[in-house]
Amino acid sequence: MQLSQAIQVAVRGGVNHVLQKTPEPFFSRIARPSSIYIMITRRCNLRCVMCGIPLNPSPEITVDEWKRILDDISNWTRGSCKLQFSGGEPLHFKGFMEVLKHSVDLGLLPGFCTNATLINEDNAARLMEMGLENINVSLDGVEEFGDRIRGAGSFARTDAGIQRLVDARTKTKSRTPIILKTCLMGVNTPGIGRLLEYVRSSGVDAILFQPMEIREFDSDSNASLLNCEESAMQEAVDLIIESRMKEKIVLNSLANLRLFAEYFKRRGAPGPVRQRCTVGDGSLMIDSQGAMSFCIGLGEIGNATVTPPSVAWRSGEAKKSRQRIYKCQKGCLQTCYATRTLLDKVRSFAFLVRPSTK
Repeated sequence: MQLSQAIQVAVRGGVNHVLQKTPEPFFSRIARPSSIYIMITRRCNLRCVMCGIPLNPSPEITVDEWKRILDDISNWTRGSCKLQFSGGEPLHFKGFMEVLKHSVDLGLLPGFCTNATLINEDNAARLMEMGLENINVSLDGVEEFGDRIRGAGSFARTDAGIQRLVDARTKTKSRTPIILKTCLMGVNTPGIGRLLEYVRSSGVDAILFQPMEIREFDSDSNASLLNCEESAMQEAVDLIIESRMKEKIVLNSLANLRLFAEYFKRRGAPGPVRQRCTVGDGSLMIDSQGAMSFCIGLGEIGNATVTPPSVAWRSGEAKKSRQRIYKCQKGCLQTCYATRTLLDKVRSFAFLVRPSTK
């Protein structure tokens, strides 16, 4: 991310932070999303044990439709907007590189989350040459811990993809951060120390943890993945916090991390809400069929193939959804939704504009 772009995003985030206590209709007329999360496909080449995304492929938005949606987002946000593409596996979507490049050409700030198993030397170089804001790699453990969660042999394939990205970044002199995205659950807590060591030695820049989420449609077997001795989970969380404080390789806020052990003790059940959720004030989600929402389960606000995101943001449905979110008592710890202080946002800004040290 160039410094000028980073400043634009920081200003947009700062404006939204100030506006969070501004009543409607003034809020939606002034505020713009600083982050948009795009699930470009539900298709994936792995079958992770905790994944709640339905396996049945559904009709997906075409490349041309995505370009039209991105054009609206660019005109609306004037480029000061981060995009985070995910799936499924984004590289499984035919035309993903074209969509990604179009968002870069528009002046938007895209990144994406991948399992890295489809990364080869060619697309690694192309990705690094684009100047993306970030490449997040889903990895929940090294060796047997990763394989247990994402399938036999998956860690070796992900590790190989990571090394191709690291090598391509060096060759292209790119500044794109490579960040591990880890789902914390009972089955991988014994391997957290080894995973942090992998962050230090593999050439990636940092790691971001989120606890496994239990939703209404998850089976009892999925819920059992949270099972863990309380002392073991606390030890894992303590390791993460120590690394966060001493090495700065963990991107979570300390306040977020300190809630993890309590969350697992409740086995993912709703907990105390310490402050109003503001996910609808600065971000937007668009799924592979165009459905737009602020939070899964709290109502759609329109479909991007029919209604431009800029219009849906100010709609009556959007206002109703924000009100439901303000009243939500779930106490969510997911990283895309976690409420952050202004200091946390400043820290994220500093991470994005710093030169890569790897």
